[in-house]
Amino acid sequence: ERERERERDDGEKTLRNEDEDKPKTRSVGRNNNKEDPKSRDQTEPQEEASSISSAFDADPETGSDSVASAEWNSRNGNGKDNGSHALRSKKEKKKEERVKSLNNTDSSSSSNQEPPPVKRRHMTKKEIFEEENRRRFPGQRPWPTVDECRQDPPKMVLAFTSTWLAVTAKGVSLKDYFDMSNAAMATVTTQLHPHCQTDFEPSNTTLDHLEGMSGPALKYYRAEKGLQEVLCYLDGTYRTLEEMGSRIKLALDKHPTSWVVTNMAALYWRIVGKGRPAVQCLRSALRYCQKADRDVALVSLSNVLFRLGYPRDAAAAITESLELSPKLVVNHFTMANILAAEGYFTEAAGFFESTLHFQPEFEPAAERLRSIRCILLTTKS
Repeated sequence: ERERERERDDGEKTLRNEDEDKPKTRSVGRNNNKEDPKSRDQTEPQEEASSISSAFDADPETGSDSVASAEWNSRNGNGKDNGSHALRSKKEKKKEERVKSLNNTDSSSSSNQEPPPVKRRHMTKKEIFEEENRRRFPGQRPWPTVDECRQDPPKMVLAFTSTWLAVTAKGVSLKDYFDMSNAAMATVTTQLHPHCQTDFEPSNTTLDHLEGMSGPALKYYRAEKGLQEVLCYLDGTYRTLEEMGSRIKLALDKHPTSWVVTNMAALYWRIVGKGRPAVQCLRSALRYCQKADRDVALVSLSNVLFRLGYPRDAAAAITESLELSPKLVVNHFTMANILAAEGYFTEAAGFFESTLHFQPEFEPAAERLRSIRCILLTTKS
């Protein structure tokens, strides 16, 4: 028993001597290098952490075994902080991998996204105004610049232009109402005038609430000679205006309540330059026509009322026509002409744009639109 105790004591002594010899050799080396104790304390954890991290890097697949070996070393006294440093380094490694994965996903998502918008340079007031107008009226025709308007000034064709919607657009055959085969009418010397009957009570159907329907002419009514060709070539053969007036008179005697004949009679009075008889014929046409056919008379009525000096009543008539036929080109063009003639250039430009939207090759609307845009650009600049 005594021998066994001696052997046990000798083994414990040898273990203690081994443990004491390790720090002694380090201290001897550090004393030879003449290092400060503070720097020694700072470098010891770095060396231990580097040795532990190298152990993990050497065998990444057996992370659990390396952690167990670090715990075994800490139990045997070979560096008390080895296990904690090993666990900490593993957590840091996981964090780094997670950050890398997040960066990769961000880079992949950012590659799919659109590039950031390029910063625009500072714009002048003139350029800002031009861009606002282009954004406000995005159409098929590009906006002219101020220099283009000054170098090539457009024709200021902003005077009111006559418009008319043919009755044949409603699928009506004029042969059912007018006898063009009677050659004796060409030799008649007495002129017949087609006056329409208006012996019916006023109503909203005939727009009698508008002042221009019964008020006096506020302006001199100029004859609309541009429509004469439409009436004189009604059947493809040229006939004089007097002959056409007489033929319309005979048709009125046969069909006094026909909206087709009364519209043709109003066209005759517009060409002659008589506004009041034209209003009476259009009033009769509104009284007897169907709802789908009202736009024919409303377009003519808006023209007549504007020329009589009632622009608000003209706008009201064409507005009703727009509500009935919102895609009819002549409605948009007529409203644009009324607004432009009254000086509402911004609103008129919008209706010229809508006219070109439904009929892009309509050059009169394109010329007027360019004129209005040049007026807007030059006056503001």
